[in-house]
Amino acid sequence: MEVLLKVREIVGPTLVIFIFYFLMELIILVRYPWARKKNLPDKTYLENFFRMITGTSVLVGALGTFLGIVVAFQHIGESETLKNMLDNLFRGTQQAMWSSVVGITLAIFNYLLDTFTGWNILIGERREYEGDKN
Repeated sequence: MEVLLKVREIVGPTLVIFIFYFLMELIILVRYPWARKKNLPDKTYLENFFRMITGTSVLVGALGTFLGIVVAFQHIGESETLKNMLDNLFRGTQQAMWSSVVGITLAIFNYLLDTFTGWNILIGERREYEGDKN
């Protein structure tokens, strides 16, 4: 539990958003082959969804960066000394940079997973699997 609190302190308030986003993504990735075999989802829908996840991973990271910087600058007016102002600024900037790292990592993870599993949804190519009638 202490580790999670330390991670939350470093990453900041965007950590909860990233965890939810990552879990949602993993659930969909795990269920994708099963749903595909049953021909339940539309192929075009899935292709667009996985492209959206990769793009939004980076955007969520950038959004977290700017939110962290905005929060850091809000605290500058509340601080009494220059040392406190700089501490708040650097703390907010640190949180913003970590949220960007998480977002970019998710985008890279999505791309590598897509490439190595052979799904090729994100890069616009699709390999035909044995027994796939789509």
